[in-house]
Amino acid sequence: MQARSMEIAAARRALSAAMGELEAAVAAARTQAPLGDDDPRLEEAQATARAALARVAEMESRLAETEAAHDAAAAEREAARAARDKALAERDAAAGEVDALKAEVAALKAAREEDAAMIEEALAELRDVV
Repeated sequence: MQARSMEIAAARRALSAAMGELEAAVAAARTQAPLGDDDPRLEEAQATARAALARVAEMESRLAETEAAHDAAAAEREAARAARDKALAERDAAAGEVDALKAEVAALKAAREEDAAMIEEALAELRDVV
């Protein structure tokens, strides 16, 4: 996550630098003597501006991709947390069911032992009678 944040910050810095270059080119063009239609400086200034705009567009695209990847990773982390929480809740519920079944088994064993004791007692009484 920190690496993605650093990538986003670097992309924003590069985008700001490209915008600064574009603004500097525009400012330089404004301070120079007026350019005629056939002045080579006009073509050079236009080429510089187009290149700067292309870099800005490319950087904006990369920044958007990086931010989208960051958002997707955050969503995946959140989904993983939700799945983990659900699994933990299911585990706890199953543990509760196991405990209830163990208690039921213990009660059945106690009832069986009680029944066995009553049968033994009844057999002893029958032996005494016979």
